[in-house]
Amino acid sequence: MIIFADAHLEFQPGWWQPLVEVLHRPNAGSAAPAVADMSNREAFGYGFTFEAADLAPQWLERLDSAPFHAPILPGCCLAMKREIFERTGGFDEGLKSRGGIDAETGLRFWLQGYENWVAPESKVWHLFRTSAPFPVKRAEVIHNRLRLAYLHFNRDRVEQVRRTLSEDPAFERANQLAATSTYAVRRRKLLTTRVHDDCWYFHKFGISWEAT
Repeated sequence: MIIFADAHLEFQPGWWQPLVEVLHRPNAGSAAPAVADMSNREAFGYGFTFEAADLAPQWLERLDSAPFHAPILPGCCLAMKREIFERTGGFDEGLKSRGGIDAETGLRFWLQGYENWVAPESKVWHLFRTSAPFPVKRAEVIHNRLRLAYLHFNRDRVEQVRRTLSEDPAFERANQLAATSTYAVRRRKLLTTRVHDDCWYFHKFGISWEAT
C-alpha cells in the first residue's frame, strides 16, 4: 500500500486503518478519508465531483455511514494499492505545476476498472490556504483541466470543456501548452487499457452539464 499525504495535515488516531480495510475489497484502487479544514473542523468533504464543464472540483457531502464510491478522491490524503498505481501508469507526468493530479488519477482509475472509495470513519484535518506558498501560473491550472479532457473524454465532451474554459483569460496560453504536449500518445495507450468510457462514468455518478 502507498499513502500520499500532505505535510499540513492533522490525523485522528487510527486514521489509516479504515483506508487499508477498504483497499482489501476486490476492485478497490484507492481510498480516502473525510477531510475538513483546520479552521472549520466539523465541515467535512467526502471526495470530489465535476459539477460543471470547467472541471473545477467540488466537494461532496457524506452519502453513507459505511464506505462509499466517489468520482474523485482528494490528493491531500490518498491511499492506494501499489501494484495498481504502477499498473495504471502512476501520476500523469504531463500535468504541470499544481492542480488536477487527483482528478486525473481518480477518473483514470474508474475507467480502467478500479474503484475509488471514501472511508467516512477515517478523518483528517487539512490546512487550506487562500493562496499557494509558491508561484502557480493560471495557464498551467487550465492546461491540466484541458489535458484531463483530451486524455479521457469523447469529442463532444471535450468541446464542451473547451467552450467553458475559453472564457478564462489564461485559456489561449493553456491551449498552447496542451498542443505541444504528448497527450495524443498517452490517450491512445489509455484507450487500450480502459474497460469503461467517459459516458459510463458520467452516468454512474449522475454528472450532467446540460444546464451549464
